[in-house]
Amino acid sequence: HYSISQSHGKSVKLPKNTFSNDLDFAFWNTSPDGSGLQYADEATIDNISEDITLYAQWGRIETIDSQETLSIEENTTINKLTIKSDVNGNTGEIKLANNAQLTITNEIISEKEIDNLRYHFFSLPFDCNITDVEAINENKEKLTYAPNATDGDWVICRYDQTLAANNAGSSTTNAWIEILDQNYTLKANQGYIVGHFFNYEKVTIKFTSKEHNYKWPYQTV
Repeated sequence: HYSISQSHGKSVKLPKNTFSNDLDFAFWNTSPDGSGLQYADEATIDNISEDITLYAQWGRIETIDSQETLSIEENTTINKLTIKSDVNGNTGEIKLANNAQLTITNEIISEKEIDNLRYHFFSLPFDCNITDVEAINENKEKLTYAPNATDGDWVICRYDQTLAANNAGSSTTNAWIEILDQNYTLKANQGYIVGHFFNYEKVTIKFTSKEHNYKWPYQTV
C-alpha cells in the first residue's frame, strides 16, 4: 500500500506507481479488496479531509489501438479496457469467437482523437455520464467543458426529435442542442456531436464508464 499526507482541504497528485506484480497495475483503491474509492495512476485527489491509505489493485489491462483487433477465443475477464479511435474514424475492434464472453470488471474507456474541424459526430458502446468525459490537448492540458468560446473550449450536443420535426425541411443543425447539464448520461449506440472552439491540431476526448462488471457488447451484469 501507499500512504500520503497533506494538509486538510488541499489537493495532491499521486506519484506514478513503482510497485510490480505478475499482473498489470490497474488502479489505486482505498480498500485492499478494491471495493472503495478508485483512483487512476498519477491522479489528483482534491479536498483531502483525512489521511488516506491507497492499495494497488492488479489485473489484466488491454488497450486496443485504432487499427487493432482484440480476439477473444474463450470466456475472458479484463479489469480495464481502452478502445482508441483516430482522427480518420478508424476504431479498435473486439472480435468474439462463438459463445465466448468478455467481462470488464472495473473500467472501460473510449478514447477518440479529433482534429481541428469544428464538429465531430460520435457514438459510444456504453453509457457514460458527461462528468466522466474529458478533453485533452496535445500539450496534455485538460480543456474546459462549456457551451461557448467565452466560457469554455468544447461541448457535446444531442439530437432533439421535437426540434427536428419542427424544423422539417430546414438545416438539420437546428435539431442539435448543447448539453448544459453535466449530469446528463450519454446513451450507448446513440449519435452525438462534439463541438469545439479551440485551434489545437489534435485533441483526445476520453469517455469513461465506471460501472462494474459488464459484458461486451455493453450489458451490465
